[in-house]
Amino acid sequence: MEVYTVKVATGTSEYSGTNNYIYVTLVGEKGESERTVLDNPGLDFCRGAVDEYKVTSPSPLGPLLLVRLEKQRYWLEDNWFCRYVTVEPPGGDTVLTFPCYRWFIGDTKVEIREATVPCKFCCVD
Repeated sequence: MEVYTVKVATGTSEYSGTNNYIYVTLVGEKGESERTVLDNPGLDFCRGAVDEYKVTSPSPLGPLLLVRLEKQRYWLEDNWFCRYVTVEPPGGDTVLTFPCYRWFIGDTKVEIREATVPCKFCCVD
């Protein structure tokens, strides 16, 4: 059993959070994880929060290609703004960042690719 650590960052603007269901599927070169509902005890996906979850796969997924996020109505429809998703593969390899920066409106499914910027582009000497 492979265990991946997934962190999901909700936007900081007013009304960025949601009470809807959020699901994730990790897609790698060797397969996909099961569609997993992201739900911890207490409140998830509050404005400005970075929530951590464990996603399991019965076998290694290989290098990750993308993250599939889904939002599904729970009770009342509300929108959600996702800033980014990070995934730490089993074994504590480097953390992969999947920038999202978009609103999820209605029942929606989005696939996002990894995009880590090398330090030489983001750091000032």
